[in-house]
Amino acid sequence: MKKSAFTLIELLVVISIIAILAGIALPVFQKASEKGRALQDLNNLKQLGVGVQAYLNDNGDDMFNQKNTTTGTWPLKLAPAGTGGGNYIGDWKVFLSPFDKRPFVNASAGTNANVSYGVNSLIFSGTDASTAVYTHPSQLILMAPAVDPGSNDVIFSGQSNTNVKVTPTNSKTPARGTHNNRRQINSLFADFHAATVPWNDFTDSQTAPDGLNRWNPTAP
Repeated sequence: MKKSAFTLIELLVVISIIAILAGIALPVFQKASEKGRALQDLNNLKQLGVGVQAYLNDNGDDMFNQKNTTTGTWPLKLAPAGTGGGNYIGDWKVFLSPFDKRPFVNASAGTNANVSYGVNSLIFSGTDASTAVYTHPSQLILMAPAVDPGSNDVIFSGQSNTNVKVTPTNSKTPARGTHNNRRQINSLFADFHAATVPWNDFTDSQTAPDGLNRWNPTAP
């Protein structure tokens, strides 16, 4: 009987074809994976928005009583009741963005949970805690991923025991968002809708393309 086997050339051809197919499939997989993370990130912000709305309804539209920092930080005011929070968000995982590479930490275990999202720092520095002073709530950024704008990597550092904040940087280049080659970032607005925002618009603390300031709560 004649024995048959692959020649070295045939094996190399097969390996080359597999490598080419893998090279084509990998970028497609990475893009789909990033899109999935972006959708989950957006969903987290929507859930935070629902929690904030409920909190405001119970607290006279007072945005975390930002003038009194001794009454607890905003993540704890929304957090599950089992961890001493206000029970407006049912799971600490909502506070952790899928773009945040830190491991999930459950504050109910007696440690500080990792928090990926921050509140607009200008809202905390306002003289009036009421949301009634917001002049353009549909354009005003309320929350967003608190990514470090000075890092080449997507880095977060917030925890449940801090008033995690985001601040406009006016640093448009290089882009420092969370996805789409860091050119985009998700945001929760003060009317509680969440949307993906181009990094150039997100960082603009002066005037956005539509003529409105996205960061100043009382901008004309």
